[in-house]
Amino acid sequence: MKHLLPVLLQLLLLTGVSASAEEFSIQKDGGFSIGNLGFQIIHFAPGWRATRVSPENFLLKTTPSPASGPMVFDGEFNVPGGPLSLREELRRTAAQSLEFSATVRSAGGVPTELVALTARLPLNLVRQTGLLCDGRKVSPRKQEGTSFAFRFRKVVLMLETGTLHIESDRVRLQIQDNRNWNSNSISLRFWFHNNEKMLQEGALKLRFRFIPYQSIPVDLAGIVNMGLSDETGNDRRGGWTDQGKENDMRLLPAGEMNANGVLYRILDERKNAGRATIVLRGRQRPWLPEALAVRLPDNRQVHRYLYLLNGCAWVDRSAPAGNVRVEYGDGSSDTFSVTPGVNTENFWGYKTVPEAETGWRGENNSGRVSLYSTAFKLAEKPVTGLTFSSRGTSVWMIPAVTFSDRPPLPGIEQRKQVGNQPVTIQASSELKPFSDKKIKSGTLLDFSFLNDAPAGKFGRVIADNDKFVLEKHPGKAIRFWGTNVCGQANIPSAEHAVFVADDLARRGYNLLRIHHFDNWIVRRNEGGGGTSLDPDAMAKLDFFLAELKKRGIYVTTDLFISRAIRPGDIPGCGGRGFRGIEYKMLCFVNPPARENLKRFTANFLNHVNPHTKLAYREDPQFITINLLNEDTLIGNELARDARENNPFLKKRFAEEFSAYCKRRGLPEKQEHYNGFLEELHDRFYREMHTFLRSLPCNILLADQNMCHNYNSVLLRRRYDYIDNHAYWGHPSFPGKRWQMPMQIMPQESIIPHSMGTLGMIATTQLLDKPFTVSEWCFVNPNPTSSEGSLLTAAFAALQGWDALNRFAYSHVGDSAYAKKQGVRTCFDDVHDPLVRLGEQLGALLFRSGALRESPDCFAIQLDRELNRERLQIFHSAARTRQLALLSRIGCAVNEEDGTLPLPPQTRAVIRSSGRRISRLPEAGDDWQVLHSLAAQKVVSRRVIEQEKFQSSTGEMEWDVKNGTFRLAAPTAEAFVLPAGKTLSGKTFSIASDRQFTTAAAVAMDNRPLAESERILLFHFFPVFNTDQRFRDGSLSIVERWGRPPLLAERSRITLASRRDLTGFTLFALDFDGNRLEQVSFTGNRIKLENFRGERVIAVYELTRRL
Repeated sequence: MKHLLPVLLQLLLLTGVSASAEEFSIQKDGGFSIGNLGFQIIHFAPGWRATRVSPENFLLKTTPSPASGPMVFDGEFNVPGGPLSLREELRRTAAQSLEFSATVRSAGGVPTELVALTARLPLNLVRQTGLLCDGRKVSPRKQEGTSFAFRFRKVVLMLETGTLHIESDRVRLQIQDNRNWNSNSISLRFWFHNNEKMLQEGALKLRFRFIPYQSIPVDLAGIVNMGLSDETGNDRRGGWTDQGKENDMRLLPAGEMNANGVLYRILDERKNAGRATIVLRGRQRPWLPEALAVRLPDNRQVHRYLYLLNGCAWVDRSAPAGNVRVEYGDGSSDTFSVTPGVNTENFWGYKTVPEAETGWRGENNSGRVSLYSTAFKLAEKPVTGLTFSSRGTSVWMIPAVTFSDRPPLPGIEQRKQVGNQPVTIQASSELKPFSDKKIKSGTLLDFSFLNDAPAGKFGRVIADNDKFVLEKHPGKAIRFWGTNVCGQANIPSAEHAVFVADDLARRGYNLLRIHHFDNWIVRRNEGGGGTSLDPDAMAKLDFFLAELKKRGIYVTTDLFISRAIRPGDIPGCGGRGFRGIEYKMLCFVNPPARENLKRFTANFLNHVNPHTKLAYREDPQFITINLLNEDTLIGNELARDARENNPFLKKRFAEEFSAYCKRRGLPEKQEHYNGFLEELHDRFYREMHTFLRSLPCNILLADQNMCHNYNSVLLRRRYDYIDNHAYWGHPSFPGKRWQMPMQIMPQESIIPHSMGTLGMIATTQLLDKPFTVSEWCFVNPNPTSSEGSLLTAAFAALQGWDALNRFAYSHVGDSAYAKKQGVRTCFDDVHDPLVRLGEQLGALLFRSGALRESPDCFAIQLDRELNRERLQIFHSAARTRQLALLSRIGCAVNEEDGTLPLPPQTRAVIRSSGRRISRLPEAGDDWQVLHSLAAQKVVSRRVIEQEKFQSSTGEMEWDVKNGTFRLAAPTAEAFVLPAGKTLSGKTFSIASDRQFTTAAAVAMDNRPLAESERILLFHFFPVFNTDQRFRDGSLSIVERWGRPPLLAERSRITLASRRDLTGFTLFALDFDGNRLEQVSFTGNRIKLENFRGERVIAVYELTRRL
């Protein structure tokens, strides 16, 4: 191979490096963990009702001190049937060794099935490594769904980071396979006692010793060919994939890295001539080397596994990215393949693959990135050489290589996986059926009081600097909280129009986006290119809009979404038809296409609604119009593919680009293409703006409502307002688009991702214009999706955003409205009471003024010439987006005279492009932005050290490291937290028992929570459909939505109040807002469980009013 670069290197032989030197972690309630395995004491009452030792129910006599000697936890453990005296001692005997002893006592006896020290192991881990009990291997395969117990002297567990040895004097151990209880785990229960049903005394002693795995990193310093950082893209120098600083790997930390028990060594490019990683050729980078080799002639050690820390770019999943050839001392060799989607993946995004583990996750200046830990079993011979060769398809990057004795454990990240078999959801003791009930008028859940009906009574909505205000209420900002209806749902029957309008108003919505309506209201049999309106459809739409208006609900829309453009509709296009994104691109380069758009626009906006006697263009119910939905020209892959793959469009764009370059005297080089697209869009927007104002139509206008790159921000600065879209977990499709199966990723909270896509679009708002999000959604299924409405409302309030529309209420219309029950789908919530309650909580927080807007802001400086002579797509750095958790953030574009218009409350300028203009504190838009601002005392170092972000209002705190969110405002407190966590506000605190939880308390009498006499309590939990089918136990790929009824997963939380609740009564509310029953509580502590008899409860009324 002509590009083979053999380099003789000496293996840096280590005497045995532990990949994990971590010590036992001991919690304040006596629980402890090592090797990622946690241990906890649990009491099982009759019926196997479990009570875990926690700070909430274990009242210590004294605070344990770790200063010297054993740590002693001595106190009262409150369990059903009476308290137990519990004394636990933890004594360190040597490094990585611990002695545990504990006793429980009750003078009168407590009804008990079992008291045990428990641990829970992931099923995939036990399947791959097994358990050794007194030298005998125990596998869960033969005991699926069963439980068995025996006495032991020594148990050996092979964990992710090492082996754990547990010794006893013949203690009884119970092993339980939890798959029959919908959990991908094996429980270990070390018994305190025998089978006494009235427990009076029990004791347990165990000895623990942890041995970390050994790793030997391979020194790659002599063969690496690229750096991790790359300042300039496409120059064939620098680092990573040669895509510039927007998409490199500079945040991968140099030095030793522990990847779940495997020790890698990342080279420091500053100390190795700018080189730190192997990068091998692919179709998009054919100039890179085909192969690189490292020789290890002096190695005499035998290693069990070879590990690669690696990833790919421009992925081709039809073929391996490359091979690893392993040469042994006896002259033999093995060759292993590395294939995207099998044992490696695209470095862009967070993914899981079946035959590799996640090695490292982080962010670069464009978003989330990952590297994968790929393992190969070696022959029992010394390795003397390694050759890494490309197959010429995907670009293959390898920053580190290591030998290790740790067994590979692919699939460990998929904690919920139940083997590889399909999972069908059914009712059980942990999943209770329940039905939806629509909100009844006049109940506590009827939020229609938030609307000042009818819509438009104070005139048109106008833009006043960065806020929406009403024409007849100048100076008073108005916020909109709404949803989307799609397709046929826009033209309901008269009966269902009334039903939907009532339902939306009672949810607290004051804005509806009519979406994907355009193909449902046109006539096809009269010519006109699909621009003539259908009278029957318009009659339904008219009535629907009039009913919304009566209830104070405003409207926003787009002028093109999905109207079918059939062959012959656009003259001069060779009789072609155009699908949605193709027509959008056609409008930029084809005058007849723009005329088609204008004809539809005039017909639609000039249409007079007989119920209001107003044309749509003059009705103040319409607040905003976006020209073409999701037509973003720069950084939009769908738009780029349409321009490149449709021959007619490809030719027209090439002709327009050639003319652009000729007018400006430029060579036809790609670095001028973004500037061309900016000018092209400017021409289109000015033409459409002039046309709309000539109708006349004075509704606020915008366009390009997708993508979070800075390039597009420059195109948007001419608009009346800015609109964008954000999804957490937008569906992807293993097969055909918008057909089953459907994959939802990630299956986790947005908090550890610093508000993810919402943080990304925050950096695209212009600080001097109103900002809206006409589509947002935390997509189902996701066990954390209940956080969506709360976090979106809180984040938007802090940012000072003006309108939000969840996606979506319904895509179906009458057939869905006619049903009293429905299923939870990825988007639609017409029959989803948990999503509805979340939206009601969001309405209260966002619309009522309960949350303050940030009084200051960070301004991102953009050079108005950013798109000129640059092909790159520019995004905010991941660390820059974290500033949105502290204060408002947005862009400011320099004027032609070089000045930078900034709001007076600007804290600091984040310079993304251009020269320094402002005298305010400044930082670069890169991974060091927080450190730079901390050095200038603009932000606290606590932000960097703890990854805790407290808003400038003092009302919100995001704990990115621990995945929690806390809101503490005068009239509302809310919490998002994983299982087993506790959070405190000013009035309430919450402890989550079983699972990830979202909860809130909101005063309903406009008084502070500390004084309120009527408080709504919200408790959210996961929901499924009956017979919902998933491809496997990761529950991320849906193969069938299932049927009603909905199934609620059991959830328990404890609320504690700092105020005296004497005289208060707690009522469980039905989903329609009616009181169901009184719920008892003791003192100032309220225990909420969503299963109450045959009912499922999610909302409560705490009141002094009876």
